[in-house]
Amino acid sequence: MRSLFKGFGAFVLVLTLASCEKDTGNLGLDLIHSQTFKLGALKEMPIVTTTGTFDSLISTNPGNFLLGAYDDPYFGHHEAFFSTQLALSKVSPKFGDSATVDSVFLMLPYNGYYGDTTQSFSVEVHRLGEIIELDSTYREDDVFATAELLNDSSFLPKPKVFTRWRGVSGSTPVMRLRLDPSVFQTEFFDAAAADSTIVKTSGDFFKHFKGLQVKGSSSNKALFALSPTATDGRVLVYYSNDTSTKALRFDLLMLDRVRYVNHFEHNYAQAAFDFSTQDTAVGSPLIYSQSMGGAAGVLRLESLKALRDSNLLVNYAEIVMHVEEGTVFDYRLPPALSLLAVRGNTRNLIADYVTGTAGGRLVTVGELRDRTYSFNVTRHVQRILNGKDSIVAPLLIVPESMAATPRRVVLTGNLHPVKPMQFNLYITRTK
Repeated sequence: MRSLFKGFGAFVLVLTLASCEKDTGNLGLDLIHSQTFKLGALKEMPIVTTTGTFDSLISTNPGNFLLGAYDDPYFGHHEAFFSTQLALSKVSPKFGDSATVDSVFLMLPYNGYYGDTTQSFSVEVHRLGEIIELDSTYREDDVFATAELLNDSSFLPKPKVFTRWRGVSGSTPVMRLRLDPSVFQTEFFDAAAADSTIVKTSGDFFKHFKGLQVKGSSSNKALFALSPTATDGRVLVYYSNDTSTKALRFDLLMLDRVRYVNHFEHNYAQAAFDFSTQDTAVGSPLIYSQSMGGAAGVLRLESLKALRDSNLLVNYAEIVMHVEEGTVFDYRLPPALSLLAVRGNTRNLIADYVTGTAGGRLVTVGELRDRTYSFNVTRHVQRILNGKDSIVAPLLIVPESMAATPRRVVLTGNLHPVKPMQFNLYITRTK
């Protein structure tokens, strides 16, 4: 750390001594001088980058079910699975005399994929043995107890091929899993006939039939995003009774009526980095950041400590992050990254100005353009220089939509020999 900031300390001393001078160039920068202020640019300010962990990801109702596993040459082995409630499509249903469940299908519309979809995919479905509480918020490492096994199968997934399954009304490809009808006979139809109160409301049904957990094998080679909000996202229960000659159907829904939780597991034994060897004083050539929790880039703007109370007005501050060439392969990059300020146990999005937006909620997001993520951090930096933020908090670099996508990125760090991460300030110094 001392070696990184020795030169910068000398620079700040010159800045201080030169504040009363009238000739330009005293900072070693290009300046515009007037009687009251000086304009300048502080390029490539010293920063420290490392790779840490993000272990507090909220994964309740994130937008997609993520299911599967994959091995990443840089990030190691990762798995995703989910637990979900099922809601009644109609409360207090009447199934008729001697209703018998004939077949049950779990329909999961595809919403994307990640990895090798040409390999066989294995999956298990269990009935949940533990309630997903409606008033609770769950994280990615919260796992629920399970009950009976409803499906154990392997198949070739076809996320881009539409099949007109019975009961499908939309045009989106669907993952179709056959479930054990005997469990639905006992835990749904027979139970409802014996005690009708369990089907009077979806809330009552949640307490009785707690839902499903869908988990893939660790040997799978792909992850799938499955949409719970699509039209065909549901369980189709086909049944017959003594009074009807037709095949009957009752739907259990997902949509936005239920609570569901994504679960993620990470194994970094074969990763290109080691959390235990990160040097927070010196930094690193590369940093790693992924969705689904786990690895996250860590950025420390240490150089701002020396600029506090220096009468600097920040006209514009930016952080420029470069994607390391040759690290993408078949794995798609996050379309945008976010910066989270770490203060104790909290991790909050830093607020800043978005071009063209006046007022309202201001959030800094770095969008991917030409293999580069650029952040406008003007307001964040000015607050630090003004002493409104008492600590120069580390910033976590994480993908947007962390619990709903499996994307990841390798970024160049402060010690990268060709394209290091950049922190640039464009300032006005009052006389």
